[in-house]
Amino acid sequence: MSVKGKIIMLFTCVLFSLSCEKDITIDLQDIKSKIVVEGHIEPGLPPYIILSHTFPYFTYADVETLENLFVHNAVITIFDGSVHHTLQEYCSDSLPDSLAHFGALYLGVDIADLSDHNFCIYSIKADTINPANILVGELGKTYNLSVTVDGVTYTATTTLTYPVPLDAISTVVHPTNDSLFHLRGTLSDPVGAGGYYRVFTQRIGKDEYLLPIFSSIFDDHLIDGQTIDVLFRRGKRMGFTDIYTGYYSYGDTVVVKFCTMDKAHYEFWETALVEIDNTGNPIAAATQIATNMKGGALGIWGAYGAIYDTVIVN
Repeated sequence: MSVKGKIIMLFTCVLFSLSCEKDITIDLQDIKSKIVVEGHIEPGLPPYIILSHTFPYFTYADVETLENLFVHNAVITIFDGSVHHTLQEYCSDSLPDSLAHFGALYLGVDIADLSDHNFCIYSIKADTINPANILVGELGKTYNLSVTVDGVTYTATTTLTYPVPLDAISTVVHPTNDSLFHLRGTLSDPVGAGGYYRVFTQRIGKDEYLLPIFSSIFDDHLIDGQTIDVLFRRGKRMGFTDIYTGYYSYGDTVVVKFCTMDKAHYEFWETALVEIDNTGNPIAAATQIATNMKGGALGIWGAYGAIYDTVIVN
């Protein structure tokens, strides 16, 4: 084909493309709001439940929006195999210090600023007369959750798996800055498929609470029975970043929380973190976030088999 013919063909294609442009208006249906559960329990600690409503995908979300989503006056019980424990709702004006970091993490604010916001959470009632009656997590136990809102009951079950201790935690120096480090954990995965892991860290004096590291979850699908090294890249607080994100500094005292969990708990976080990572990506496909809630609610009731280690970075 001659050069002139190619130009004519190209011009024709452009005109054809322009003539086919059409404004498309998508009529989004109003979807009924659903209940969202975020609850956890771990060894030696009481359970907590954050209860909220869903809101439209394209709605602008800020702290005030999150405050208005909390579900109040729910009836929540946890059955530990022998006793049904009823949870109590605590809000910012009555929030125990032991629950404050959950609120700060959820809203993305400092703990000191939490009293300025309307945060609510459900946890066990303090029994000062019989402290032995207070529900705390026990390894190997299964916990059945029941949440009743406006006459509708939602349920879920989780098992507190036995933790797997790390063999060692070492440091990995930055290639061009010898004052910055990653942490590296050495894990001997037990033989037998079904190991599900998550990692959190906290720099004492710098982080107000434990934060999930980058790529915080993994399973033993490809490493069953093997000894491997896992890089613990420092996570960041929601809405905050710095040029050293991902690294720890020389002299940092770091608490490492290494957790096991059951399959349903892992699948929730696996899918939820993909969706979080895709936020703001215009070409990413929406992810169907897994849930172990029954009855039409979303979210997770999960247990962490947690072990804590403290490391001085040097």
